[in-house]
Parts: sequence; structure tokens; C-alpha cells
Amino acid sequence: MNKPVPTTPAIPDGYEVAEDQAFNSHVGPFYLRTQDDGVHGLFPVRAYHLNRGGVVHGGMLMTFADMIMGRAAHDAIPDRRCATVSLNCDFVASAKLDDWVRGTARVVRRTRAILFVTGELHTDERPILTASGLWKVLG
Repeated sequence: MNKPVPTTPAIPDGYEVAEDQAFNSHVGPFYLRTQDDGVHGLFPVRAYHLNRGGVVHGGMLMTFADMIMGRAAHDAIPDRRCATVSLNCDFVASAKLDDWVRGTARVVRRTRAILFVTGELHTDERPILTASGLWKVLG
């Protein structure tokens, strides 16, 4: 039996659909906007994001954190490529079906070879994950 395909909500004001190819096409949709204070992202929680406990799977939260933090790194060096070399996450609370998970990310330090990035995910105003990571500047 085929599973019903969830409808994609309208793009929230001020956001654009993040790249919807490869891996992201299986776990999104993701929405992004870049502002002076960093990258802002969000996604609507669907049933396929949940674990057996009925909350968003930790791997999904880490995927979203990596995606928005990676975008912040790429925005800091638009003429170069970069790749995640380290991502550390702390799970603070959970998100559930039909929540909107919101995230922010920003580059806090940059060297010639490494970008230091921080991020936070939340639902409403409740933090659910904090993250820090390193992105290697390539080429």
C-alpha cells in the first residue's frame, strides 16, 4: 500500500526553498533566509521525521543543523567551497508532529583554512538543540 504524500506548506514570508536535490529531497522541505545576523531556517515536522518515541529523530535535527550551519559557512566564503569536518550537538528538548523547527546559524570565527560556526534549533521560543562545528575551506 502506498503511503500518502504530505502536502508541502506554502513558503513562509521572507524565506526561499533550500536546494531540493539529492539527500535534502528525502528529508525536507527546508526554508532559508540570510540576514545580517546569520542564516535562518525552518522546516515543518512531518510523520517521516519522527522516531519510535513520536518526536523528531535526533539525526533529523542534526541534518537540519548541518544544513543551515553549512549555508552560513558558504555565505561567509561565496567564492570558495567548504565541507563539514566537525559537528557537535547537544539535545535540549524535543519537537513533535506539526511543529515548525526553526534554526539560526552564524560564523563566529574564520581563519584561512577553517570556519567556526554555531547554531541553535528551537520550536516557538523553546530551544531544542545547540550546535557548534568546523568547516574546512577547500581549494
